[in-house]
Amino acid sequence: MNWKTDLNGAQAAVGPLCLAVLLTVAPALAQTKERGKAAQKRPQSTVRTPAMSDALYKKLAKAQKHIEENKDYLAASRVLDALLARPDRLNGYELASIHNIYGYIYYAEEREADALRAYGRVLSNPQVIPVGMRINTLYVLAQLLFGLENYSRAREHLHSWFELVEKPSPAAYVLLAHCNYRLNKFDEALRDVKRALALAEQRGTSPREAWYLLLRTLHYERQEYPQTAAVLRELLVRWPKREYWMQWGAMSGQLGNERQQLLAMETAYLQDMLKRESMQLNLSYLLLAADTPYKAARVLERGLADESIEATAKNLALLGTAWRSAREDELAMQALERAAGLAEEGDIWGQLARLYYDNYRYAKSAEAARSALQHKQLERRGSVQLLLGMSLFQMGQIDNAKIELRELLELAERELDKLGDQSTRLKLKDDVKASGSGWDGDQEAAQQWLDYIDGEVRRRALLEQELISGHLPSRG
Repeated sequence: MNWKTDLNGAQAAVGPLCLAVLLTVAPALAQTKERGKAAQKRPQSTVRTPAMSDALYKKLAKAQKHIEENKDYLAASRVLDALLARPDRLNGYELASIHNIYGYIYYAEEREADALRAYGRVLSNPQVIPVGMRINTLYVLAQLLFGLENYSRAREHLHSWFELVEKPSPAAYVLLAHCNYRLNKFDEALRDVKRALALAEQRGTSPREAWYLLLRTLHYERQEYPQTAAVLRELLVRWPKREYWMQWGAMSGQLGNERQQLLAMETAYLQDMLKRESMQLNLSYLLLAADTPYKAARVLERGLADESIEATAKNLALLGTAWRSAREDELAMQALERAAGLAEEGDIWGQLARLYYDNYRYAKSAEAARSALQHKQLERRGSVQLLLGMSLFQMGQIDNAKIELRELLELAERELDKLGDQSTRLKLKDDVKASGSGWDGDQEAAQQWLDYIDGEVRRRALLEQELISGHLPSRG
């Protein structure tokens, strides 16, 4: 299975960049600073943050207003450009605040490389910015680097971020898990995503679907298939989507649990989730294997009716097989008749001939057998010719039946001669394909039928003679 596409889609679940938080200036940054101090793992050395002038604060607020109200990034950039024109008048904290807003603008304009440089400048002198600003910028840089597929550096920034916060969010552990997964550090990634799920449960928050997708993929990469199936069941409980039913069914089949595989597939079918032909055919084969041919036939019949299953010779023959296994011979005949009309080989005609014979329709059986024998591509030619001889006998065409059976004897002998002497044949007898696709069995059956016919002819002649001589009462 290839679940990389799912993970690529889940990458968005890592979250959009936390840039709105970083747009706040002066008073809001002071509050962030206090929250950052409260969230630190261990006491930090006291950092004296330079004050921001009121004039600068007002200009930053003006730039922010351009962004928030009008998304006028050009106007906001002009405000910031003017401020940077006199860098000697700005302290480290003020410079960091300017670059912080630049970073947001660049990201909004999809200039990720410029955004990366701007946020890097925010952290160029960490001693002069509030702890909260440093924490937020580290996380934003980790997200940016992840989006740029620089997973190693993203991981480094996340580790720095974890050192500063006391209560990381579950999403942060998931982002770290994604980094480790992309770096093929599956053990670490598995630990991180499990920690995220445990933390979400502990805090009473709902885990995201993408977290379970990552957990599923990690177990699969580690060849932990029972755990993979368990995660898929959890996905089904929380988000009952078609692909999860299909994946759970496939994984159950891989684990040898055909009953569970069938349950998953049939449940998906009942919810009208199996749209593709391959899915419906797979379900039909599973139902046949589970000895529920009637259900298999109904699935095939419905798919053929709404054209989600193509009416090919193979698919119609499968329908015929399902109906026959369900002992619905009339429906089986209809399906096989349609299939035979489309078939390029004679095997389906052979199946139809046998079905006709078993239902005492000997003329139709003989006709179908002849149609089968006209095809060069016929897997069990001897069996079909035997069936033709049997049908002709049942129709009272004894001479014609004997002709077909004698031809079969000669044909079987020629085919068996190709295999070598008698000892070689005996060694190969248990292998139908190796022994000439059953020619030895066909030869034996043909001889038995010829003996039976000869005996039946003698018996009928004797009865007729006795009737004529008066030894038997007339039935007339």
